[in-house]
Amino acid sequence: KIASIDIFGISTYYVVAISLAFFQFHVWALVIAILSKEVIETFTAFSIKRWFPTFTFSLKSIMGIIRFGFYSQLGSLLFLLHTSVIPLVGGVRFSSYSLGLLDWSWSIALLPNALSDNFGRVALSGMSRIQERKELVSKAINKSVAFLNIISYIFPVMIWSFGYEIVFYIFGDQWLPALPVLYIFSVGTIFMGGNIAVGHGLLAIGKVKEQTIVFAILTFFEVLLAFILSSMFGFIGIAFAFLLHAVTLFMG
Repeated sequence: KIASIDIFGISTYYVVAISLAFFQFHVWALVIAILSKEVIETFTAFSIKRWFPTFTFSLKSIMGIIRFGFYSQLGSLLFLLHTSVIPLVGGVRFSSYSLGLLDWSWSIALLPNALSDNFGRVALSGMSRIQERKELVSKAINKSVAFLNIISYIFPVMIWSFGYEIVFYIFGDQWLPALPVLYIFSVGTIFMGGNIAVGHGLLAIGKVKEQTIVFAILTFFEVLLAFILSSMFGFIGIAFAFLLHAVTLFMG
């Protein structure tokens, strides 16, 4: 059911965005598409599970939600920082051309992540129902990692085998200078599926504080390494920093 909501929302976004862009709505095509996506997802969720809010008050419950939500929202901000390493470091150290190559490579490398994100939303719901049974949560995480890794392995193999042909014939030769960075980013995606599955497992059993602390430490070193490695290897160094972050997070 969660996947159905996501599919309706994402489909709405692309249909509206492309249609309005065709009619010269420019940047407003994206703005209206995002709003349309949220509206459709809200109505779809309500049609699947009708729910009307009722007023209740429990200070103990509120404090528990605040404690959990604080680290959850902090984790979201850290993830935003993690995904902003390219414009943050690349924009400071390199030209707009190099920044464009980095951003384009990052966008292509994240294509398999769309499946992992949607799977993660479904997995979190399922794991939350068995959060008191740690052995079942552990088994669910292992199965999720195995499933997502199959998908995650396919993409790097395709990029490393046919990356030049894919970029040249589909996107054009103007993007070929981004190929070395795309190679590195694609390797990092191997660990994304596992990281997402484990992350949702930790959320399901209430380990959001520990997860946030680990992610904060790794993100700090990712930004630091991005500056250091970019001064040594150029804009490719930012891709190496991302790869080290993904590997270390998976091992942790």
